[in-house]
Amino acid sequence: MRKLLPRWSWMVAVGALASAMPVVPVQAETIGDWQVESADTLCSAGTSQNGASMILITSKSGASGIMIKPADQGALEIGAAYKLQVSLNGSSDHEMTSNATKFGGVKVLILEIPGAKIAAGEADGFAMRVKMKDAVLFDKDMHGAHDAFAAFVACSKKFGA
Repeated sequence: MRKLLPRWSWMVAVGALASAMPVVPVQAETIGDWQVESADTLCSAGTSQNGASMILITSKSGASGIMIKPADQGALEIGAAYKLQVSLNGSSDHEMTSNATKFGGVKVLILEIPGAKIAAGEADGFAMRVKMKDAVLFDKDMHGAHDAFAAFVACSKKFGA
């Protein structure tokens, strides 16, 4: 998996997104198990399972990725780097490193994976598992996400994603 932006760019983009969130008019809708949001500067599609959440994001600034909010918020220290194992659709684990940051008042790990491209390529959904030190942080079968992914991809296209 390739890096989309240098790490400092991600931190700037996430900070800008987080600070802009309360003042940006947002159109949100629930589609199946997903909350899809469309704003002038950000598109997102999020889902939760067992207290953990995953959010695909695409922004006007060019940031695109997947945020994971673990159920155990105490497992993360802001600014610390964590080695993760990520599996999509049952593939073998791909090793990634992510720094914990705060987004919308919660601790998240940002996976530098192009969320809109994955959603477009896996229109009916995908299975995703994220582990840290062999402990599962997020694990969900994404089948049945077709309409939510279509809405997220349509929103993301306005930013060229």
